[in-house]
Amino acid sequence: MSDMYLELRSKIAVVAQKTYLGTARRPEAQDAVVLSNEAIARRIPCSEKTWRRYKQSGYVPTALLPTVAKVLNLDLVEAGQRSEADTDEIRSLATQVSGMQEQLDRIERLLRPGDPPSDEDSVEDFPR
Repeated sequence: MSDMYLELRSKIAVVAQKTYLGTARRPEAQDAVVLSNEAIARRIPCSEKTWRRYKQSGYVPTALLPTVAKVLNLDLVEAGQRSEADTDEIRSLATQVSGMQEQLDRIERLLRPGDPPSDEDSVEDFPR
């Protein structure tokens, strides 16, 4: 009997895992899909009261996370992965940082005492 109890206890821990989604984004997502609490609860499936508890607490059982995301049209990205939009934004920021680094190098050359500025280091070339 004790083996069975331990087995059951370990399974309950897995079922009880919850993921925090927060409470700020969910109302926007629910408004965007134009579904009532009852309609969302039917699609998950759970009771309306359970769905309202999930909304209020911000926690959703991890096992239901893909279903909730699908119902609310939310993108799920696993930890360590980046969405395509994030990757594009990172590339754009890297390009901007590279350009800023080049400008900083030019400014440092202009301010260095004793070094005559080269033709490419004209002050007029800097963006204002």
